Amino acid sequence: MDVLLYDTDRYQNNAEREETMITFNTTETLIFNIGINLFSMIFTIFILKMYQESFTDTYEILLLRKIQKGIILIFATDILMWALNGQPSLGVRIINYLNITIYFLMQLLVILFWLRYAHYRLFNRVLRKKHELVLILLPFLGMGLIVLTNSFTGWCFYLDNQNFFYRGPLSTPLSFVLLVYLLSVSVLAFLKAVNHPLIERKDELKTIAFFSLPPLIGGLLQTIFYGMSFVWPSAVLSSLLVLLNKLGQAMSRDSLTGLNNRNTIDRYFAYYTSGLVTEITLILLDINGFKEINDQHGHIAGDLALVEMAKILRKIFNKTSAFISRYGGDEFLVILPSNDEKIAQETIQQIKNNIQRFNQITTHPFQLSISAGYGLSSKAMHHYTDILKQADENMYKDKENYTKVQATYRMMMAKKQDS
Repeated sequence: MDVLLYDTDRYQNNAEREETMITFNTTETLIFNIGINLFSMIFTIFILKMYQESFTDTYEILLLRKIQKGIILIFATDILMWALNGQPSLGVRIINYLNITIYFLMQLLVILFWLRYAHYRLFNRVLRKKHELVLILLPFLGMGLIVLTNSFTGWCFYLDNQNFFYRGPLSTPLSFVLLVYLLSVSVLAFLKAVNHPLIERKDELKTIAFFSLPPLIGGLLQTIFYGMSFVWPSAVLSSLLVLLNKLGQAMSRDSLTGLNNRNTIDRYFAYYTSGLVTEITLILLDINGFKEINDQHGHIAGDLALVEMAKILRKIFNKTSAFISRYGGDEFLVILPSNDEKIAQETIQQIKNNIQRFNQITTHPFQLSISAGYGLSSKAMHHYTDILKQADENMYKDKENYTKVQATYRMMMAKKQDS
């Protein structure tokens, strides 16, 4: 819709325009644009349905759902615009002004949600409010005000006496600003993907980097084939690739906790073995008394204990480059990109402190406790199994200390009861 048919009476240099553009008559344009937008809208509804049925309501998934809902509304308004375009009626004129205003606002919202999603996935954290206000919200608010006041200014678009749509003088500058935002994200994602050691993470970064390419190509096609809608139908391809990447990630996730699963761990270790990752600290965690939780409170409580443990780890390492995974059963694994023993010890203590805070406020019928051990990479550690073995041995030493403390505590309680 950004580039529509022009009125031959309005432009005096049609011959020059037709040298660089391929134009179509109104009927051809109407049929093509309604058809491609309708098909694209149906496909986007399918993508939205996949997000609703295949993923939990995390922050990033909610953003992706909002993006798909916004794109669906863009197609709906675009279809209505084409149906009403050139219909000489005051009622049509009012409806179309409102409809096209919604179209422009939806473009801003979709790109705003994409910027939030991309930042979250690039840096594993929500964009700070102060930075978001200055870098995104204020510029987008300014563009939104231009759209909302367009009925009085005609800066974004206007309708002629026959209710044909035309772009306003600020339509191209606004599109350029949005394109700069998208391309900036793409460049940043590409640079982060170049040297990233993990193939799953590299693929995700490449998907984010690729996101702006189909709409950009669509914009070029829309310029050549004047009057045809290509930009947002092309954006559906970007949305599909993001969905496929998310589905691929889901296959690498533990279905209960949402953490990385055993297959992903093996792929990570393959990078260590190949020398792409050189310095790591491997921390192995085991939930104490997990069998007792299952026996006393049922397997549902046991599953809940695993989920809560995953939440604690995710909260601690959410803004870091640490690799966290469910290793199997009631064991978890954390890999840090360093081999500093002090950091390993501090990290384990941080995990235990967070578990203590959880126990103080939880309403669950169980308390969490862990035994932990770490292994450090070194020249002597020629294979990741050496580091894993070291972490496992240290974890069982911690488990023995825990068992001794528990046994002493039970003896003291028994003596109190006897006395």
